[in-house]
Amino acid sequence: MAVIGARAAAGALLRPGPVPVAGPASGGSPPPVASADGRVRATPAGLLQLLLALLPLGATSGYAADPAQPMVQVYLDAGAGPGMLRVSVARVAPHEPMFIGQSEPGFEVHGPTDLPGGYRVLVLQIEDNCVQRTVVEVRHPDGTQVQVDIASCLAWDGEQNRPAPQALSVAQATAVASDPRWGLRIDPAVEAAGAGRFPRLAAIG
Repeated sequence: MAVIGARAAAGALLRPGPVPVAGPASGGSPPPVASADGRVRATPAGLLQLLLALLPLGATSGYAADPAQPMVQVYLDAGAGPGMLRVSVARVAPHEPMFIGQSEPGFEVHGPTDLPGGYRVLVLQIEDNCVQRTVVEVRHPDGTQVQVDIASCLAWDGEQNRPAPQALSVAQATAVASDPRWGLRIDPAVEAAGAGRFPRLAAIG
């Protein structure tokens, strides 16, 4: 998953807990077909629905998605103002290195570190990239890799990336990315809830 490389929506109050279930949006394409394990292909709406269920308490806004890859964006305000998060999901070979390189001034690499259950985490700190100021990657045992970009700015507004607080700690991002429900295929109830809640998403700029 590449490291180093933004609009819209009304706020909502997010509370931790089970992923809420809602019916699919009316009209449009037929619902995706479940695979043998009961999961369906994840759309950005489904991934965003899952992300919102995993975040700590706070007001959310700035919902968006990348049309070119499984990546979603949200602003989370836990009381210090909105901070931007971007989460992407990929499938990699289980033994593929998580990072090739080394720490250097302004670019710190921590890990990979083994976690219980066969998970691994890698943390990058990038001083001169406010969109990816802190990057937390978690590799799942099945080869799913979830990357959380904890920004220190907001999305480009046409003139600047306005400075903003970081919305999650490394520990919180690790917990979010370690949830076993992540994948390129997800629970159909989560996908349906996302389709109903987010029939259209702005594009990440």
